[in-house]
Amino acid sequence: MLSNISYKNNDIRLPEIIDVIWINDGTIKDFNLSLVPGQKISCGMECESKMQSNWMYLQSRANSCGKHLFNGKSLQIEHIDINKKTISVSKNIDYKTVVSIRSNNQLFLEHNCRPIPNAFVTVNIFISRDNKLVLGKRTFFGDWPNNTYELPGGFSDYDDLKRISLIKIAQKNITQDYDINNCYFETIPFGMYHFPRILETIFLFITRINKDSYELRSKKYSDILFVDNDEEGIKKLITRPISEFHPPSRAALQFLYENYSQAVNILSNNEHEGK
Repeated sequence: MLSNISYKNNDIRLPEIIDVIWINDGTIKDFNLSLVPGQKISCGMECESKMQSNWMYLQSRANSCGKHLFNGKSLQIEHIDINKKTISVSKNIDYKTVVSIRSNNQLFLEHNCRPIPNAFVTVNIFISRDNKLVLGKRTFFGDWPNNTYELPGGFSDYDDLKRISLIKIAQKNITQDYDINNCYFETIPFGMYHFPRILETIFLFITRINKDSYELRSKKYSDILFVDNDEEGIKKLITRPISEFHPPSRAALQFLYENYSQAVNILSNNEHEGK
């Protein structure tokens, strides 16, 4: 269990506990996505009305910055089978539902909104060939504040079902965020945890590429942050003000720090297997 962390979400500060489901012991190389019917859970008419009102507020806030929020279909967590290396998901949730609830403290805490299942999300611990952790500074608008650093990742959508392999989904997120061509990826499952306060279940990967940090460019980010990928570097990173980080990425960095020796072992074992 991770320690409690606090974060700023639209001027709401709350403690949170991350519920760790699984940490890779190095034996699992990939997971599959499986589509199941699942069940769409309604939070009630009153809750739906408040969600719509909050979505309109978020949309107007985005419009005032010259931006627009798009409601994309997401994948909803239904079942996780570690032994079969399969995550069952359904098409019963969307981006609008997740952000409308989590960005409003009162709406989130109301009992009739709590049964909403988590969306399925992937995040990458992204490492360059010269052993730097790589984070990008957000300049686009979502339900989180701008100008926060994040790791590559995001909601999974219907198109991800075609990829089936979670590793392919994780690598797609990196190529969308950074200008990378003709690059070799080494992507390894690291762990999985529920993050109930933001209505996400996060599958965390470690991805190394065969490019040095100075070679990386991005049209998406206003700045790229490079940090030494060792315990001291990660410790310095997570002791920076929490408001500097995208909340899912901040949780992933905390997870990495508290399980750093396991991350080193997984990467080392993978190197030996590749020789």
